[in-house]
Amino acid sequence: MPSHVDAPSRPESREQWLVSITLGLCIIFQVGDHRLHLRSGDVLVMDAMALMHGVVAVLADSAPADIALQDARLGLLLFEPPPHRVRASSEQENDGIDGLGALFATD
Repeated sequence: MPSHVDAPSRPESREQWLVSITLGLCIIFQVGDHRLHLRSGDVLVMDAMALMHGVVAVLADSAPADIALQDARLGLLLFEPPPHRVRASSEQENDGIDGLGALFATD
């Protein structure tokens, strides 16, 4: 992922706090001028608008033996949503995994 700064989820915001959880393969993560070796299970908290950041490399064969993600990496990102979320109309809504059938149904 090329180096970047995140856009605010709230237009009036001057900061965008982000929690990043790494699972599976290790990565080299650049934050400003620093490179961090993030392992599976590591958590990083940062102001994603204030700091240039990105993934420099994903390291092959670096996942812990006891995790299912041996050949993959999952990055889970948590941040504050915009204050006003728009709800989809009832025609667009599907009920979780059961709603997927409606999306892929063929007649």
